[in-house]
Amino acid sequence: MVLHLTPSKAQSINKTVIRNTDFAFELFKEAFKKDTSICLSPYSISFALSMAYGGARNETKTQMSQVLHFDENLDKSNEAFSEIQRQLNLFKGDTSIRLAMANAIWKRDEEKVYQKYIDMLNKYYGAPLYPITTSKAVNDWVKSKTNNKIDNVISDETLKKANVILTNAIYFKGNWLHEFDEKNTRKDTFSVNRNKKNIVNMMYQRNSFNYYQDEYSQVLEMPYKGDGLSMVIVLPKPTYSLSELVANIDAQTFGNYRLGLAENKVDVYLPKFNFTSEFELSNELKEMGLVDPFTPVADFSGIAPKGLYISNIIHKTFIEVNEKGSEAAAVTAVVITKSAQPQVIQFNANRPFLFFITDKQTETILFMGSVVNPVEVNGKDAKVYTGPRSNGGTAPPSVGP
Repeated sequence: MVLHLTPSKAQSINKTVIRNTDFAFELFKEAFKKDTSICLSPYSISFALSMAYGGARNETKTQMSQVLHFDENLDKSNEAFSEIQRQLNLFKGDTSIRLAMANAIWKRDEEKVYQKYIDMLNKYYGAPLYPITTSKAVNDWVKSKTNNKIDNVISDETLKKANVILTNAIYFKGNWLHEFDEKNTRKDTFSVNRNKKNIVNMMYQRNSFNYYQDEYSQVLEMPYKGDGLSMVIVLPKPTYSLSELVANIDAQTFGNYRLGLAENKVDVYLPKFNFTSEFELSNELKEMGLVDPFTPVADFSGIAPKGLYISNIIHKTFIEVNEKGSEAAAVTAVVITKSAQPQVIQFNANRPFLFFITDKQTETILFMGSVVNPVEVNGKDAKVYTGPRSNGGTAPPSVGP
């Protein structure tokens, strides 16, 4: 991504890109399950959480900064994410690829969200404000922003508990710079593991590509038309499992792969694939140390008066790779819920009770007794209060003569 920035702009956001990459690999390690195909969009996840970060304060802000690798300075963080999105939007002028991104904030009409926060999301993220009405409204927005590749992100049940929803969507479609000839696609064996093999449609071509290998892996870079975007494939060698690769790869390792790439003539065999992944990322992020934002102690007082916390982070992706190129889409929805108001306990001593007067230091009971009939205690007829209850907690007129 940084390779396509002007020098002056690259210098200002390079740190954010590096931090986002660190987070991407850390999250992938948490989400990856052995023998399971998954797809994440680190871009979408970071952008959606960055919008929430803009309203985080105190310990919540600290945890998000540490786990997500965001800049502690909110203005600098927002400016960097805004510039990343602006640079990526430059690809819209390239007819050889389609790259579209969108953000939005959704809120209930009765929810008080600070105008300053709404203005911040609009300024830095181009996020319009929509009312929370139905799950269909949110899902229709997702479909429209992902070329109908992703749907049903927000369920009716999720919507019920949502006071604010922050959404990010990204859609990509690009043709290979060197397309595969469909005539060369053959049925072939794909080894899932030592005990399981599948028959797949295996594409083939011989061409010049950037390639690198070390003791453990082979790395291939396949550019898309326009040569601004590419797919990097890291293939563990037969003696090195995918699980071992995932456990050991990080942003620095990936950077070393990129630096080691050099043009070579390569016979490429690549299976066609097409699948959808869906995650609820709360548990993974909690394991990484992001705890407070998911509990009622969260401090998102930059969004609205205290009481908001993240109840769900829903991430859904689509990926297809074939002879022509690749198509991919992702959406991330950060669902923000209002903490339940503390229940006011009703203690209405309108029936017989005991009382004790004790010394707290020694726990000595100084007086004790029972009240069975306050009229008897009072010695006179008690007045019965029948007026309205006060919502403000003010006691009714005292009972007595």
